[in-house]
Amino acid sequence: MAKIFLRLIFITLFVTTICYAIEPLQGIGMQVGIIFPEVDIQQPVDFMLRGQHGTLSKDIHLDSYLSYWSNRNTETDSLSKKWSVLQMGTLFKYFIFQDQKLSVYSGGGVSLQWRQLSFENDKKSDSKWSLALQFLCGCEIPLHEKINGVVEIEYSIDGIDFWAVTAGMNYKF
Repeated sequence: MAKIFLRLIFITLFVTTICYAIEPLQGIGMQVGIIFPEVDIQQPVDFMLRGQHGTLSKDIHLDSYLSYWSNRNTETDSLSKKWSVLQMGTLFKYFIFQDQKLSVYSGGGVSLQWRQLSFENDKKSDSKWSLALQFLCGCEIPLHEKINGVVEIEYSIDGIDFWAVTAGMNYKF
């Protein structure tokens, strides 16, 4: 478990360093949402931390993120399984419409996804790393001079394919 934790720290620092080298951190945010996986489990809750790295052009923004969700599913009395998914990656957002009251965007990115499936009654587990592609659309609504509300719909391909609906806030430095 310690090796996995050290790997996650290293990879997170690596991805953040690459994003920071491109554009320094200009804001942070947190989002919470519901995951709709394409595997047979109930909808878990997603927790996401996001770093805003600024703009590559007027309409293209760069974000990095760290996301975690987990779910326990009991199919029968003899089989209980738990899914855990940790993602870290980079997103490019293309702002289609920007106004003082609403900004609408779409985009995508690449993430490194670690997932683990544990069978609690058998004390067995299986974990795997993979690269995933994300596609998203969303909007930002200014709530304060430095705070924006965010609502997004995301689709992830590879690893565990899933839809996510999230909402949260971003704070600009």
